[in-house]
Amino acid sequence: MDGVLAENFAGHQVIRMIQTHSDKVVFIDEDFLEKNPEKVLFVDDIDGLVTKQKKVVLVVRVADCTPIFLYHPSGVVGVVHAGRVGTQKQILRKSLEELRAKYGLQEDLTIWLGPRICHQCYQIDWGKEPNYDLLGENMSQIKAVLDPDKNKIIVSEFCTAHDNDRFYSLRKDGQGVEMNFGLVALG
Repeated sequence: MDGVLAENFAGHQVIRMIQTHSDKVVFIDEDFLEKNPEKVLFVDDIDGLVTKQKKVVLVVRVADCTPIFLYHPSGVVGVVHAGRVGTQKQILRKSLEELRAKYGLQEDLTIWLGPRICHQCYQIDWGKEPNYDLLGENMSQIKAVLDPDKNKIIVSEFCTAHDNDRFYSLRKDGQGVEMNFGLVALG
């Protein structure tokens, strides 16, 4: 996959997360890129990437978790990997708070919550725990930081398990499943 990314994004630097269901976000700035000139770069132990740099492709991969894409017209993009553990650690809330602290962004953001396993399909432990609502929990984190009326929130209606003919699903396909990749870039 990395060769395909590098080939299809010639002239861009591709940055992938080694996702660990953490609450850590890395801001990719000019200094970071100078210190890490690799064509395809893996950043360890994070679940969020944000940049204002052009020709940088940010990559998230999921198989039931929520891929979240951030865009602001001032020239900021980001990706967040929000599975149950990362969501419980408040990865999206912390990402939005850091965007506000670093760039002063709290209005005119577009936040797209991509295909993920739905509440109906996400049974954590059969017979012991209720189903987990990734979408609801992440929407709560958005509302805790931002005014939804001053930002654009787009929610994919696709469930990776229900729509398994379109998306890979860990719970539907089992261990070793392929991953769904999401990408965002400026220029």
